[in-house]
Amino acid sequence: MLKEALRSYLCPETKRPLELEDEEIVGGSVKSGTLRVAGSQTTYPVREFVPRFVDSESYAASFGVEWNLFHDVQLDSANGTHISRNRFEALTGYAPEHFRGKRVLEAGCGSGRFLELLAGAGADVWGIDLSSAVDPCYRNLARFENVSIAQADLTRLPFPEESFDFVYSFGVLMCTPDTRASMLSLIPYVKRGGELCTWVYGYRGPRWLPRPYYVYGHVVRRLPERVRHAALRSYARVALPLGRIPFVGKPLRRIFPVSDIREKVWGEDGYNGGDPVPDELVKRWALLNTYDGFTPAQTRQHDFDEVSGWWRNAGLIDIRERPVRVALIGRRPTA
Repeated sequence: MLKEALRSYLCPETKRPLELEDEEIVGGSVKSGTLRVAGSQTTYPVREFVPRFVDSESYAASFGVEWNLFHDVQLDSANGTHISRNRFEALTGYAPEHFRGKRVLEAGCGSGRFLELLAGAGADVWGIDLSSAVDPCYRNLARFENVSIAQADLTRLPFPEESFDFVYSFGVLMCTPDTRASMLSLIPYVKRGGELCTWVYGYRGPRWLPRPYYVYGHVVRRLPERVRHAALRSYARVALPLGRIPFVGKPLRRIFPVSDIREKVWGEDGYNGGDPVPDELVKRWALLNTYDGFTPAQTRQHDFDEVSGWWRNAGLIDIRERPVRVALIGRRPTA
């Protein structure tokens, strides 16, 4: 975390400037120190190059576990695919190069799969996450000088309003205590004329029918930690080949869902444009998504009309539905 980048942060509660004290500089970056609210006793620590604006991971603790275990699975640079690039373009309608020279914020950055693409394309990128995912994210992207990572609550962002040309959040908001409130809390940080893009889970099948992930998740989250890890690994190992059995594989996968990236089509996460995918990546991706499906404290589903209604009421314009459930992009008016 460069000193210049730290100056861009504000106290998330008061929006007052922060002063850096007792810093330890390693390789030109601030490894540790204290950010003090100007004229106040309120402080926020910098640990392992990451400023920390929250005291705990709260409801996001499972994501911290997930991204520390699978820190490089979804990075195109690590797995040799274009899966994350394909996913970003499907969700936004833009190639990463579109954002060259622009300020971009990801709310809920995980291990940094999309930030890596944007940073490599020349954007000035910022990522925040409530969980300890910020630690593997920082390590994954430490080679970039145009990346800043902070541990923060997306409903109380440590930035001035109207700071970013583009703000996005993918697969995160429906796992917060209030999807609508969390989504709308991002709008003030979009510059006038800038854009917001979000993706949340959409309904699959009748609304009254609970997804298997929800049903199994209630059981999995109550297991002791060691048992939970063993159960999730066993589930992914069994469900992956089970879903490939001729004739009965697809029906079985509705009951025992698992992410098989060899069978993904355009617009689905895991799609690689028809290029080959290594066996080991297929297994690790399936296990990662098993954690992602079964361990969050809460998840909800929404539809396009619901989310676009929130956006219209909040004053966003030029709202476009993306061909991915439920992904939308909209613009903040210039006036």
